[in-house]
Order: sequence, then structure tokens, then C-alpha cells
Amino acid sequence: MKKELAVKLREKYPTLFGARGVECLEGWYYLLDTIGELLAVHAPEAVTGQVKEKFGGLRFYYHGGGDFADGVTSMAEYLSESVCEMCGAPGATYHAGWVATRCDQHATARNLGGSKFELSIEHTHGLGLGWSRLAIILQAMLDFYIEKNGMPVSTLAFAKRNGQFVATLHGGDERAAGMVAFINHYAQRIDEYTGEPHGNL
Repeated sequence: MKKELAVKLREKYPTLFGARGVECLEGWYYLLDTIGELLAVHAPEAVTGQVKEKFGGLRFYYHGGGDFADGVTSMAEYLSESVCEMCGAPGATYHAGWVATRCDQHATARNLGGSKFELSIEHTHGLGLGWSRLAIILQAMLDFYIEKNGMPVSTLAFAKRNGQFVATLHGGDERAAGMVAFINHYAQRIDEYTGEPHGNL
């Protein structure tokens, strides 16, 4: 990650990021910034053990925090597999001798070949494609946790209110609440229609 972005994370969230470096590219800055924002409120005792890229996805290891924090970090890790690690635009995971998550532009620039895993995204809930993508990914994550990990059944409602993406959870548990909070906060950092981050990284 660019030095200035890593420093910014340490300055904004000194307890969480102060002790360890960040070993991933700057495209995931907003994922980490969203984790920092939420854990600063809901798990202020949390301290990062390691932040890195592994098999094309973000790995965020930390100490402290409960189920809400686990939901936040799990959602960030899952979403990272469809966010370009170089620029933060929507991306796909490429398996080409090594695994990398890149947007079309950065995959082409690096001549990534091999197999490509990409989610099928379409407009949903009257949202732009960028936010529709978040809604679909969140629903898939919750469905997985309900079916495979015994999470209490929950339902989601999605809307655009006052120009903001809003996912509302009915039922579930603290882990599900953390996942929903992550998506709601992350949506503020990306364009509704393109899914690209606001501003240059």
C-alpha cells in the first residue's frame, strides 16, 4: 500500500493499525478504512495482528472484539475478492499461476490469463449497478452463514434514501449486524453506478 495511505490509517485508527504494517495494495484502502471506522466504535479494544493479501483476497487478523467485529471483518474479506486490489474498482479473481483480484484494466495491463471467477451482477432494488453489486454480495454472504454456519435466519431490505444506500436487517445476530453495517458504510465510499471509489487512491 502507498506509504501515505498506510500512514493515514495509522493516524485515523492508532489503536487498530498502530502496531503493524499493511501488506496489501491500495485498492483495498476503503475496505480497511471502513473496518477501522466501525471497530473504533464497536470494538475499540481491537488491535491488528496482520493485514495482508492471500489467494487474491484480504486477510485481516486482529485481537479483541466480538461477533459484530467478526461480521465486519468477514464481510470485508469476502468483498475483497471482487474489488481490484490495485485501484478499488469492481474486479474478478484470476487464477493464473498465482491468484490476484483485478479490474479489467489492471488484469489486461498485467496480462493475467488463466481462469477467472466473476460474480454475475444485475440491477436490483432500483439501485445503480455499483450498489446492486453490494446488495447481491451481502445477501450471498448472509445466505451462506445461515445455511452453513448456523446463523439465525434473517431477511434484508434494500433502499436508496436521501442519496444513500441502506440495507436493513430483520432478525439475524450480531455477526449479521456487523456484515450489514460494513456494507452500509462501504457504500458511502463508492459510486452508485460504477462501484468505483470516490477520489483517487
